[in-house]
Amino acid sequence: MHEPLDESSLAPAPRPFTALTPAQAALLEWSPNPKLVLDREFRVRYINHAALAYGQVERDALIGRNVWECYPALKDSIFHEAYESVLTTGVTARFERYDDEHDRWQSVYAFPADDGVIAVLEDITERRRAERSLQASEAALARAQEVAGIGSFSVERPGHLQLSAQAYRLLGLDPTVDTIDIPTIRAMLASSDPERWAALSARTPIGDDISMDFTATRRDGSTVILHVLARVMKGASGEQKLFGTAQNVTEQRHALENLRRSEETLRLAQEAANIGSFDFDLRTNSMFRSDQLLRMLGLEPNDEARAHIDARPRFDFVHPDDRALVQETWSKVISTGERHVIRMRVFRVDGVERHMISSAMLVRDGNGEPARIVGTQVDITDQVRGDEERARVESQLQQAQKLESLGVLAGGIAHDFNNLLVGILGNASLALLDLEPGAEARQSIAEIEQSAQRAAELTRQLLAYAGKGRYVVETADASSVISEMTSLMRTAISRNASLQMDLATSLPRVDVDVNQFRQVVMNLITNASDALGSKPGLISVRTGRQEVSREYLSGCAPGSGAQPGSFTYVEVHDNGTGMDDATRQRIFEPFFSTKFTGRGLGLAATMGIMRSHHGAIRVYSEVGSGTSVKLLFPSSTQSSGAGTVSGARTDEWRGGGQILVVDDEDSVRAVASALLRRRGFRTQEASDGVKALELFQEQPDAFDLVLLDLTMPNMNGEETLRALRDLRPAVNVLLMSGYNEQDVTRMFAGRSLSGFLQKPFRAEELYASVARSLGVNTNGR
Repeated sequence: MHEPLDESSLAPAPRPFTALTPAQAALLEWSPNPKLVLDREFRVRYINHAALAYGQVERDALIGRNVWECYPALKDSIFHEAYESVLTTGVTARFERYDDEHDRWQSVYAFPADDGVIAVLEDITERRRAERSLQASEAALARAQEVAGIGSFSVERPGHLQLSAQAYRLLGLDPTVDTIDIPTIRAMLASSDPERWAALSARTPIGDDISMDFTATRRDGSTVILHVLARVMKGASGEQKLFGTAQNVTEQRHALENLRRSEETLRLAQEAANIGSFDFDLRTNSMFRSDQLLRMLGLEPNDEARAHIDARPRFDFVHPDDRALVQETWSKVISTGERHVIRMRVFRVDGVERHMISSAMLVRDGNGEPARIVGTQVDITDQVRGDEERARVESQLQQAQKLESLGVLAGGIAHDFNNLLVGILGNASLALLDLEPGAEARQSIAEIEQSAQRAAELTRQLLAYAGKGRYVVETADASSVISEMTSLMRTAISRNASLQMDLATSLPRVDVDVNQFRQVVMNLITNASDALGSKPGLISVRTGRQEVSREYLSGCAPGSGAQPGSFTYVEVHDNGTGMDDATRQRIFEPFFSTKFTGRGLGLAATMGIMRSHHGAIRVYSEVGSGTSVKLLFPSSTQSSGAGTVSGARTDEWRGGGQILVVDDEDSVRAVASALLRRRGFRTQEASDGVKALELFQEQPDAFDLVLLDLTMPNMNGEETLRALRDLRPAVNVLLMSGYNEQDVTRMFAGRSLSGFLQKPFRAEELYASVARSLGVNTNGR
């Protein structure tokens, strides 16, 4: 048998070791990198100076020896694998390893050589540490971006795009799965904001910053608002690069939009309600005022207006009389912490006064210390003026009702007093008729008659105040009538007073009772003279034409009933003592007088006369500045004319027939019947309308005339007249009353009254009215 084959005897014999030549060694010796030359048996052929220093070994200890024997720990390491690979394949190998013994990183290049391997070693410890630090920084940055919701990106034009992981997430993408490019970004951003995308894509100068919001539509259809901050920079090759960040500001923008809407709603609400707000900082002594508050002060809400108002003292806009109240209120707000509300006045920049309700409350800081005073101001000017106007109208209404009540009272008193005077005057007339011309008693009876006439004048003033006085209307020229009164007016005023006339010509005529017109003018002249007293002064009388509005009439004495239109006025002015408000409110009350001996019917009667003429009175007066009283008469639509009472002679006239005398006053019936019987008439008497009808029904054709009182109980004159005409349509009825003829004739318009007799009356007036009612002409007698 053969002996087993010894494989080791078949291995090639080791090659002889050959060191590098000095020339070859010189090429490697001073290289800055450690270099090691191995032969195919891994024996060290050469090691340069840098490698000796790096390994801290001696060259003689390594030359010619197997490297794995020198460094057993490296035999099974990557070094051995790499060197074997280079020897086998002839391809350069590179690897990195961590030297845990010396805590350092090494980068090794193994190059094939004719006789083995050349190994070049590089210490990359600092680089690896820098890389680890960079990785840690990038990880920290990624975490920070994730926490802050900020992603980063870079664009190298024309189209290379890089996004951070958080930028992917902002766009709804997974950075570990999804990829993205500029077309995809464009689709997400440009669909909602094409103009902004165009601005971002435009060529921008290097160094410029870009800041804008984009609404990005993500793949799942949701939207997110991204705020992009970017800067154009220059790359290493001179190309433009765009670096920037994107932050999710959806919540912030929505919050800002909600805040904007809230502020807009508050602004519009303040504007609609005319409410302004303020915020005063107690520490900085600065005041913020809302836009509406600025408008309430007459300023447009802009920076210039705010600068203007801030430059003025804090309470400069407050009415001087209210500043102390405002300051005191603010002090209370600070000291008590309670909310306070006050009414105050302010002046706008144009000087117009406005009324405000101001509410103020205290705001404390985190330490509980007073920090701010905030509040509102509400403009209540219209409400205040409305309240004042309401109070004025209510006052006028109360005054009118008061005067109307007094007028009714005065009219009632005058009516009853007239009936008494009928008895006095009638009996005086009867007595005079019975006395001989030279009888001694005639003088006394004549004085009784004169006194009764003066009493009748007083009742006429009462009736004038009640607006029911007797008057005869004429169409007259106011300036002409007053001009004719000049001499009379001069005698009526004080010797120290001067009278000045300013009478307009070509005035519209007025429909007036001339006697009552003269009376009211003389009342004003007399009052003006009394206002001057014994001091020198001026009384002026002026006439003119005026178009009067309803608003103007509202400032006139209440209860006139005048309507807007064209008026002729008479104005009497004096520069006397004037009147205060309290006096001015009462001057038209009957029996009110500022004179010790006055009976107070002058202006009261004047008001009644003006009311009867559908006119108005306006009074201007201030203490120390005198008084002006303006009488306003409606302009007439007629050119001329007058209603007059014919003067019939009845001293010798006698009649015949039967007259029914109807009056609720016994004395009136008795006197009228006695006077009528003196002129040949037969009479029957009835105390009211019911009894008059009973008598008339018995013999309706027996009465030639019915003398009928207007105001009676049970059945008044109007009702009685209607019943009489039902029984006998053609019956003659002479109506008698203390009221004026015009009011009565208007009341009985179309009922063919035979005549009207004003109470109280004398015998001659009764006879003349009866004669006219019966159609008898007494002038020829």
